[in-house]
Amino acid sequence: MFWLTALLQWLHVLGGIFWFGSSLMTNFVLVPILAGLAPDSQRAWAAAFAKRYGPIVGPIGGLVILLGIVRGITGGVLGSLGSPYGLTWIAAIVVGVALAGVGGGLIARTVEKLGTASGQLWDESYGRIKTFGRVELALFAVTFTLMITMRFGNGFKLTASFALITFLPSNLNPGISIGREPVAMMIPLVASTRCTPSAVFTSSAFGAT
Repeated sequence: MFWLTALLQWLHVLGGIFWFGSSLMTNFVLVPILAGLAPDSQRAWAAAFAKRYGPIVGPIGGLVILLGIVRGITGGVLGSLGSPYGLTWIAAIVVGVALAGVGGGLIARTVEKLGTASGQLWDESYGRIKTFGRVELALFAVTFTLMITMRFGNGFKLTASFALITFLPSNLNPGISIGREPVAMMIPLVASTRCTPSAVFTSSAFGAT
């Protein structure tokens, strides 16, 4: 189960990097460049961009969401949906679906219009692209906040307690000389917290399994 969770996490993070990187590249580089091109070049570029953007970003976004769901399930989140971690996980899924809709739906469709529009219609479509882009970036900011909240909630308490006890000098922590004893010593400190998947991953890396 550990390696399955690690693989899901790896793919989830990789997909998220691609997804967010595509948004940054589009909103801060490609869209501003588009405004400075000649009208004919604008339509040709937008048409070519639309053929690639929607078919790639949409599925990638959906895959990131799916991997996040599966990763949470393998980590046991279904048993604690009412906890802060579980509620944050649910919120992240909702925001992720909204992100996929904005990027793979609204932005992709508007870019398609840029490939055929001209004059005032092109200007209106370009303005909508910029607006949708700001919405997308705002949703990404919310998503990152949720991700950080999950990583540094109860899991942070467990990881910090484990690190503190493990790396104390041996004269202050006699248990450190007998292998896994620090794990038993830290249990009273974290008994009131829930062991999140991130904490399991960290503890496993130190051999506390």
